Amino acid sequence: MPGQRVEAATSVPGDVMKSPFEFKQHGQCGRWVSSAYPHMATCVDDLAFLMAMASKTNVHGPASYMMNTGFLLPGFPCMGAWISYALGSLNSNLPTFVVLPDSKGYPYNQKGNFSSGFLPVTHQGTIIKPSAPNPISDLFPPASASYITKDSERDGLALLNKLNRRHLEQWPGDSRLDARIASYELAAKLQLSAPEVLDLSGETDATKNSMASTRNQRKTSGAVACSRAG
Repeated sequence: MPGQRVEAATSVPGDVMKSPFEFKQHGQCGRWVSSAYPHMATCVDDLAFLMAMASKTNVHGPASYMMNTGFLLPGFPCMGAWISYALGSLNSNLPTFVVLPDSKGYPYNQKGNFSSGFLPVTHQGTIIKPSAPNPISDLFPPASASYITKDSERDGLALLNKLNRRHLEQWPGDSRLDARIASYELAAKLQLSAPEVLDLSGETDATKNSMASTRNQRKTSGAVACSRAG
């Protein structure tokens, strides 16, 4: 709160720089939006604002867990995992919970932010990198593995499924193995469905223009922030 002592676990609090961006109220709801996000400012009445969030720490690592799971320590399910666990999926060919990380890298705690925690492993996030040559890692065999054919891959997966099912019978209730079997089955379906879903060439011009505008906005915001910080 203004006027109160600021506690910092990793450094001594110093002067706080005033935001280099102008804030204005927008929409009928009157929400404040930075000038760094002019397009977002036009749709504040269509957004949900959660104003009751508070953190118990100012350290990035624990705060990252706090933001995604509600707890400071690792080992708890993130929000996406809880939603997947509660609602399931209406589409058996696509993952229920997907993660679109920043192209510059993962946040603090890396993939720990998208963990299923103590829930079955099948509810953890599937990471998709839209700008990568292979948006879903390890979905297809590497190009150098020419000896892997469609027939050999199908036979290998069938054998693997048979062995896993036999092992599961010996260890009933092991959610880790059950989730792994489910992940292999989903991966086989994704090999057919993912290329079409991730192919943006068929999108309308309006959608493509909107995507390009968003990318430019991010670049401009980043450039302004860097120049002001410097």
